[in-house]
Amino acid sequence: MDPKNDWKKFRTLKLNTKTLNKRLKKAETASTKHAHRFVLKRLTSIRDAKRHILSWLLLTGALIVATAIQLMWFQNSYQSSAAVAGGTYSEGVAGSISTLNPLYAQTQSEQSATRLIFSSLYDYDETGHLRMDLAKSMTIDETGKKYSVELRSDVKWHDGQNLTADDVVYTVELMKNPAVRSPLMASWASVNVKKIDTNKVEFTIPSSFASFPHLLGFSVLPKHILQPIEVSGLRENTFSSSPVGSGPFKLRLLQTIGNDEETKVAYMSRWDEYYRGKSKLDRFEIHTYATSDDVKRAYNNRDINAAIEAATDDHRDSIKRSHPLQGGVYAILNTTGTLSDVKVRQALQRGSNVKSLRSTLSHETQPFDLPVSSQQVETAELPKVAAFSEKDADALLTSAGWIKDPSTKIRIKDGQKLQLRVAWAKNDDYSKAVKALANDWKKLGIELQQVEFDAEKSDQSFAQSILQPRAYDVLINELTIGSDADVFPYWHSSQTGIGGFNFSNYKSAIADDALLSARLRSEQQLRDQKYKVFAEEWVKDVPAIGLYQSALVYTQSSRIASFSDKAVMPTAVDRYANVIDWTTESAQVYKTP
Repeated sequence: MDPKNDWKKFRTLKLNTKTLNKRLKKAETASTKHAHRFVLKRLTSIRDAKRHILSWLLLTGALIVATAIQLMWFQNSYQSSAAVAGGTYSEGVAGSISTLNPLYAQTQSEQSATRLIFSSLYDYDETGHLRMDLAKSMTIDETGKKYSVELRSDVKWHDGQNLTADDVVYTVELMKNPAVRSPLMASWASVNVKKIDTNKVEFTIPSSFASFPHLLGFSVLPKHILQPIEVSGLRENTFSSSPVGSGPFKLRLLQTIGNDEETKVAYMSRWDEYYRGKSKLDRFEIHTYATSDDVKRAYNNRDINAAIEAATDDHRDSIKRSHPLQGGVYAILNTTGTLSDVKVRQALQRGSNVKSLRSTLSHETQPFDLPVSSQQVETAELPKVAAFSEKDADALLTSAGWIKDPSTKIRIKDGQKLQLRVAWAKNDDYSKAVKALANDWKKLGIELQQVEFDAEKSDQSFAQSILQPRAYDVLINELTIGSDADVFPYWHSSQTGIGGFNFSNYKSAIADDALLSARLRSEQQLRDQKYKVFAEEWVKDVPAIGLYQSALVYTQSSRIASFSDKAVMPTAVDRYANVIDWTTESAQVYKTP
């Protein structure tokens, strides 16, 4: 091929415009024909099909919605919302934590934290009955004076060491030791304990005591950690802020928030080797505050998801409960001095409108006007307390020689005014109770000197300032009874004086005999009869006026689960009877067929 020749031919090539126009016109005609056939003629068909397409689209959408609803309905039939493991339970309590050593725990927050960290030989179940905790079995000899307790062999301290009989014996000896200065010493001073083998201990008491198993609720301490410490310095030891226990939760940190010693947080995590099974909660926190108002504020700010003794005004999703406890709040009458005359004490009881008093409190309460309850004494009918009558109270005071001064309306006898010193530890409900009593007693011609003890403003404790010297005529105070009716420490004459809990200085030969006899008998019906006799004498002598039943006021988020409404609690810390089942989270789970 010759490139030069080809180029010459191309240059001489002529364009035939006539032929080109003819071909372009032919192409235009063919394109118009095809467009008319395949596009324009079908536009009418598309318009006709439009309503059919829209109908199918609507039908398809309806089918999709119906399918979704059906799937949701079937899902709800085999799934439900249920509590699941995990999460943090944060509980707010008024009252600081100064120690986490159970030998010295006294405030609500200290008792709560130590209950979660430590274990005991016995505790109380959700029905309020005594149950074995560290104990596996117990036998009592024929004299009723020796108790042999076999321990579980699967209990470990939070540091991994085994809990043994040595720890139990060591703990009891600490409680008995005066140098330890534990409030529990009085209950254990006359009890002897010895190790039988690695997992068995024996307690010996001086005389038969039917309620002895209820004393076995003390927290057991680790001998291998505490033995090297001088007992006189045990309270101040670092163990009080970083204890090692064997309970369902172990302490991670006790932290002070800011500069306020009253505001602390005890951070606890689940102990995976807990012998009763792992808790569903990952963590448990106890937040302490100076006052109930501070607790309330923290709950409303959602810093905590549960609160003790702090009802809330917040309208978010909450559950508020007032749960009765086995104990009562009393106006305890000092039976020496002005109130040594039984007629005056009877007049105070008859002239106190306790029903009206209960209506002024910040939470719902139940009557509790006897030293024991019908739940504790089931087989005997307890006596009734005389009803409120201002007229009868006036008559009793007049017959006792107390006459109203016409000008002052205050009763006078032998030149002395009927004046009573009323004392109580700072507490909103106690203050309201005093106000109600003051109004009632003023009508009777009684003048009151009111003494509210604020621990924050004193360098002494309430016990040192008020209780031990019996520096009152009337004491507003709570007496915790528990599940057993043994109230010997509160009312037996041997318990008067600086170290005793008989705050009324009550002495009665009949009451003493009944209380002591009830302690010595194991048969429930016989014990109940003894407590009936004691209660009858107590009602006649009026060493105290029962104001209302103790209660655990508890507010919690509805999204969390804690103790049951039907739970029976001897004391507030017994709310933890089922703590390993508490939860804070929920999820969709398959229903069990």
